[in-house]
Amino acid sequence: MSSMCFSTPSYSYANLDLFIVFPTPAPLHQTSLEVEVQTWLSYLHQTYPNPSHQLYTRATVMYRDSAHRNNWLPYEECANLHTGAIISEWLHLRLEPSIIRLGLFMSLQKTWVGNLRVNHDYPQHFWVAALRQAPDGVRGKELIIWDNGWEVKKEELIQKKKKLSINYGMIGGQRELYKYLKSPSKGKLNICKIWIAGTGTKDNCLADSVAWIQNILQTGGLDGDLAAMGFDNLCK
Repeated sequence: MSSMCFSTPSYSYANLDLFIVFPTPAPLHQTSLEVEVQTWLSYLHQTYPNPSHQLYTRATVMYRDSAHRNNWLPYEECANLHTGAIISEWLHLRLEPSIIRLGLFMSLQKTWVGNLRVNHDYPQHFWVAALRQAPDGVRGKELIIWDNGWEVKKEELIQKKKKLSINYGMIGGQRELYKYLKSPSKGKLNICKIWIAGTGTKDNCLADSVAWIQNILQTGGLDGDLAAMGFDNLCK
């Protein structure tokens, strides 16, 4: 046991490095509540501070705008969806151009229009988006998507001889994000390049997405050559 005596008069607490260990939240699964997801986002932000990356921790980004979110408010059984964020809230925090903006996103996989379910238990797909300054003096931003189902979709596109493009490669929510970001009246961003990567599995997309965010915050992995990291460039 250490012989350090904290009662020594000459000891200065100003010289003591204090480390706060945050308890690891319960494991996530596909039916985890949004409050559990928010706990994980806060945990990652506090446990893996990364000066070059800024993770949005308030909520999962689920909606393109307030009107989109308000569609769900009348349904009490959809309370888990009421606290989801809109895209403009993700963009609200001002960052230095060199800081990479990260966020967890969720897209419903089936429209409820003409397909109303009693419990509104629509399939959900989670993925991650990031924005970084284009390298080498290029003006604009690069949109980076991580989707655990990408490798499956990529193989399907190759077999069908389809282009790896925005129209074919992105799911609906990802295209909505891209359209919002480049809209002159909304995001007002010059998106000069779009990158996408992922694994070959579609299951456990929530847990996989959060685990990928953790890895990025630990390694600062989005600062480098995305092509060398296995990302594909989607053509417009």
